[in-house]
Amino acid sequence: MPLSPDPSTSPSGEPESRQPHLSIVIPIYNERENILPLWEELSPILRSLGSPFEVLFVDDGSRDGSAEILDRLRAKRPETRLLRGPRRSGQSAALLAGFRAA
Repeated sequence: MPLSPDPSTSPSGEPESRQPHLSIVIPIYNERENILPLWEELSPILRSLGSPFEVLFVDDGSRDGSAEILDRLRAKRPETRLLRGPRRSGQSAALLAGFRAA
């Protein structure tokens, strides 16, 4: 599955203190209506842990506008990252790509 990180979300070059201690990988395929509610539920819990974290969304070729919502979320929340696939490869491949990138 040829997924590639958006260059602006790459963690390379970050100071050690900013490196996430926890990575959450979330595969996305046509989940436009669920992305923001998921973030609103998940982010306060992760912040309460008191450790640096990242949420890595893996867009598996969505065609419903999910990518645009993820772009807006990423612009507002630096702890989010995004991988994009050019075509649908399936949930297992999306998870594997996310685990490798985390």
